[in-house]
Parts: sequence; C-alpha cells; structure tokens
Amino acid sequence: RWSIISSHRYTTPADWLTFSDIAAYRDDLFTRELIDRFDLPGQQGSDIRRSRFGKSRFGMFKNWGDAFFKGEWNFYQDFIQPDSGTLQRTPQLAFWGRRFLSGFPLEFRWRAEGVNYMRREGGDGVRLDLKPEVVLPFRLASHFFGSLSAAPRQTLYHLYSPVKSSDRNLSRELIELRGNIGTAVSRIFAFNHFGLSRVKHVIEPELSYLFVPGTNQSRIPIMDEVDRINRRNVVTFALTNRLWGKTSRGIVAPAAADGNVELLSSGIIGDVQRTASLRLALSYDIDKERKGGDSLSDLDINLRLTPLSYVDVALDGGIDPGKWNITQARLAFSLIDPRPILRRTPDLDFNRPNSLGLSYHYLRRGPNSFLADDANIDLDAPADCVFHPLDPRCPGTGFDRNTVGNIGANLLYHLTDNLLVNFNSTYDARDSRFIGFRVATKFLSFCECWTATFGVKRDVNPAKTSFNFDFSLLGLGNTRSSLNR
Repeated sequence: RWSIISSHRYTTPADWLTFSDIAAYRDDLFTRELIDRFDLPGQQGSDIRRSRFGKSRFGMFKNWGDAFFKGEWNFYQDFIQPDSGTLQRTPQLAFWGRRFLSGFPLEFRWRAEGVNYMRREGGDGVRLDLKPEVVLPFRLASHFFGSLSAAPRQTLYHLYSPVKSSDRNLSRELIELRGNIGTAVSRIFAFNHFGLSRVKHVIEPELSYLFVPGTNQSRIPIMDEVDRINRRNVVTFALTNRLWGKTSRGIVAPAAADGNVELLSSGIIGDVQRTASLRLALSYDIDKERKGGDSLSDLDINLRLTPLSYVDVALDGGIDPGKWNITQARLAFSLIDPRPILRRTPDLDFNRPNSLGLSYHYLRRGPNSFLADDANIDLDAPADCVFHPLDPRCPGTGFDRNTVGNIGANLLYHLTDNLLVNFNSTYDARDSRFIGFRVATKFLSFCECWTATFGVKRDVNPAKTSFNFDFSLLGLGNTRSSLNR
C-alpha cells in the first residue's frame, strides 16, 4: 500500500505564482487506516481521514491590482463511488476583478470562468460562466448607506456524448438583483466595573433584498453547484449590537530618547476591546408567502462575549420562528490563563498559556437526519434493510433522533516548568458514549534542547487505540507542535 502527498509554491520572476497539492492513495481505505502514520498536524490528518475523496491540483495564479487570473487542474479520487464516474476539472480557468468607473459613481465587477469536466463513464462537457455586475454604492443624509447591484449571468454548455445532438449545446440566462441599506447608531456610557471606564454601544440595523428569476434547468446536467440556481425573492433583516469597552487604566508611553523631541501622544494610550456582540438575522421569502408556505427562515443568532481579556464565549444557532424550536446550536467557552509567560523556550507548546475549552454542538432532527448516521443510504435504489437498517423505508425504523448532540473538551496545563499535559475528547450526549479522546504529556529537557511526548488516542471510526511517542531536537528550524498530532 502506498500514497503520494506533496505540496509546492513558487513565484516566477514575472510574478506568476505556481502551486500544486498532490494526494494520491493506493486504495480507498488508506486514509482511514494509515493516514495517522504521517507526520501531519492534528486537524489536517483528521480532515483527510474523514474526507469522502482525495483531491490533487496544480496551476498558476496572477494578479494585476484589482484583476485576478487563475488556471487550475483538479483531479479527484472518490472513496465512496466508483472512480469511473468521478468528474475531473481539466482544466478550470477563471478571470475576475473590480474597477471603479471614471466619472461615474459606479463600480464594475466581473467574473468569467470556464471549466472542462471529464470522466471515463457518463456525461461530461465544457461550461463557460459569465457574470458581469454593476454596483451603485450610495449614502443618504450621512446616516444611511448601502448599495444596489445588477448582475446578468450567461452560462453556456457544450456536452460530450452520450447525449442527443439537440442537447449538445445548451445555455442558461439569469439576472441577480441585490440591494441593501443600513445605518449605525452609537452612544457612550460611563461604566466603572470590570476594570472599564467607558462602554460604547453600537446598533447596526440592515435591510437587504435578493431577486433571481426562475428558469427551466431540466436539460442542464448537474456537475457542481453552479448548474442549479433556484428562483429567489427574499428580504433579509439583520440587527447587530456591539459593545466596546475602554479600560480605566492606560499604558504609559515610553519617554522620548531626545528631550527636544515632543511625543505625538499625551503619554497615556487607551486600551479598547470588544466586550460583546449580538447579531440577529431573519429572512422572508415572498414567493413562499404567496403560495401559502413557510415564508420565514430560521432566526440566525451569533453571540460573542468577552467580558474579560482571558474569557471568551461564542454562541451560534438557529430558531424556528414558527414552533420556536432550536434547530441548531454551537456553544463554545474558552478560558486562558491571564498570567504572562515569564520564560520563552524553543518549543511552541511550552510558550502557550494554560487553557480550558468546552463546546457543545446540537443539530435537531430533520427529513435527512438518517444520513448523518448512514450516509450511504441510496433512496433511488430498493431498500436494503440488512446493511442499511436506518433507511426510513424499512419497517419499524422509527428514526426520529436528533442528528448531533456532542460535547467537546480541551485542556492544556503546565504541571511544572518542564512538564505539561494535554487532553481533548468528544462525548456523544445523544448516544451516551465517548466517540474519541486523546491524552498526551510532554517533557522539556532542562537544557531546553529536546522534548519527549507520549500520547494515547482512541478512535471509534475505525475503532482502535493507538500510542504515540515523539522525540524532537529543538533548534532554529523547530516550528511544529507535537501535541496536535
């Protein structure tokens, strides 16, 4: 069994950037079973292990101010479906940019993209997508600002066999109309708490509109998301609240070395930080309202709290305004040791402060929830209740569980100046089980010239327990963190 993984970036004397990222594997199970043998960062290795395909690309890039060109070849190795039916982008050429028109309060934007799709079996072809856009930014009475834009779009297709000659050359014409208007209102309050002297409250309401007419796309093949653009007639209202705090204690600016030189500042530098922000957004679908359907989208919530410089709370979620049910949520809490690190070492992990992170992910059940537990269920084929018992067509399925309900935890703690421990785990609250954890301890030699790391890791897909030992010599070229593997 073998694999080839490589990456390169090179800028030519003519300022063209050339790049390549190659990832090829001997078999479809290689990434799940053997990718942890590579010396890759933890997140990169995790992404590769969970991916449904391997991707290789190479190409070139060039920019001229506000104009950009990219030529790219993409090849995919499908780990789930047969490779014979996998579409390859060979090549993909794109040219896009923006330019303000001289003498007019207009901005001209453009994007032209051509791609040649090929595969060994099945339909493929060439697609040219052209999208010019004219944008009119405006400001009303110095309080309101926004923009209007119109973007006609032409998509041309030339399909290879097997298709009828009348379906070989197709086209689709669309236009996207957008508009938005917003304002900002602020006020400063005295606030002598939590080490703050002033608090600035900013309210930013915004109203936007999107219209895309409907068109018949039944004869156009589906190669990616560009090939299906549905009719849109949507109004979105968003309201953002921001709180900025100014500390009561300033930082004394250093005195000038030359007594005859006058400093530009008064000697006190104010420290301003964002303490909280809340954004609420709701969309109204005019077409669904006319047809008597559910015209309101989920109420989108984005909350950030930073009451202290070392405490951070983030909440992202959605609420169904009809039933007032929480459809999705992500809550994250992090606490970082505020004490400064008095000693710097050649190892990155020992330069990190103590930290604790907790998170919770929730996704309510929906029509396609069963695919989260078995993504290989094919609803176009006859039901196979032996290998896919969660298929909703199987008798007695009763699959109405929530899709996701995971609790995550991460801890980094310095036991001594030369010994630290790292722990991270994910607990499935829906099924009451741990779906993975990793514990690692790291020792820094007293001469600060080498480190030794020992870790234990448990995975559930595939189910295995692995042990890792890493010995690293420290020096000028050391830029890695062995705790993230």
